[in-house]
Amino acid sequence: MLPLLLPDTVCVFFDLQDNPINSPASFFSALARRAQGQARRDRQLDLPQLPDGPPFETGSQWLESLDHLPGGLRVLLCIDEFERLESLFPSSRQELLQLLGLIRATIQHRQRIRILVAGAAPFEELDALWNDHLINAREVRIGFLEREAALGLLRKPILEFPDDVIPEEVAATIFERTGGQPNLVQLYGSLLVTRLNEQDLRQAEMADVARVEADVLTQETYYFRNIFQEAPPMAQAALLDLAYERAPNLDAPTRRWLRRRLLLTEEGQLSMPVLGAWIRAEEGE
Repeated sequence: MLPLLLPDTVCVFFDLQDNPINSPASFFSALARRAQGQARRDRQLDLPQLPDGPPFETGSQWLESLDHLPGGLRVLLCIDEFERLESLFPSSRQELLQLLGLIRATIQHRQRIRILVAGAAPFEELDALWNDHLINAREVRIGFLEREAALGLLRKPILEFPDDVIPEEVAATIFERTGGQPNLVQLYGSLLVTRLNEQDLRQAEMADVARVEADVLTQETYYFRNIFQEAPPMAQAALLDLAYERAPNLDAPTRRWLRRRLLLTEEGQLSMPVLGAWIRAEEGE
């Protein structure tokens, strides 16, 4: 939605997990290619080429050229899976320091370039060098959908959608199963509408939620597995207990880790019961 919301901005989405990067040179090369492709697609604009030469010098020159695009256009560089940068340059911590230094300088001194970084880990859980270089960055937590918003999305995804196709109790059950996690809400809704269309049905029933959830468990296996496997051992044990509705043994760091990732409600319950269903299925229940 960013290109629509920011018509005076070239928005560049760069996923570190989706680009083969193992050096500063490959980082800047991949970033420049992605920026050029998206600028042509969204703004019919040819961005400057990445110059030849040492990676940090050419990267700095390229960023400088982006700061002077015609017509006063701005550039928003959106870097996803940002915390993975440290593992991309395993051979030299100095290279990571240089890259973070360049990012900090860009944030501080470029007039028309803004950088948005996204990741699962808050800055406070990362190495001190991240805080040193991102000291002037503003951290924004993105939470789950509120109940009213989730039910509205499920029952009326577009204005032309009939009012009675998704009853409120069906939408409410989906919200309870997902906790309002946006991707899961969207997936349940999409699968539910697809099922109704394929079965030539005019209204969803409560039984349809369970049928749709079976597909959710299959399609979101990677997401659920990533949550569980990336958790520290104490958090994994807590998630396992929560999945079986047992009271977990939570120390303060584990509770904070789960809460920061919106996996634990204020009442100490699993925020996404469907995650518990996936864990039980993996355990062979």
